[in-house]
Amino acid sequence: MLKITGKTEDNEFIVAGVFRFYETTGLPLDIIFDCLRQKKTIPDWLTFYVEALRAGMKHDRIISKLDSAMADIYGTEFRDVVIERIEMIAKGRK
Repeated sequence: MLKITGKTEDNEFIVAGVFRFYETTGLPLDIIFDCLRQKKTIPDWLTFYVEALRAGMKHDRIISKLDSAMADIYGTEFRDVVIERIEMIAKGRK
């Protein structure tokens, strides 16, 4: 279900399929993110966003879902950077 798509500069694996996993299992995002972090793995945020859009979620709802879960697990500075990048990409898609 999860697929490794790359590695970060910190040698963490980047995985796609997190949104589908979230939808399928119903686990809260903060639990999923925490489990991934413990395994030195991080979601592919752009893939998460695109999968959520394709599933019919609106932009604001996706950001809202990510916001608190990311802040709890990765911290507010990290969350701010990721959400800012998603926002920039989303503006380019319109």
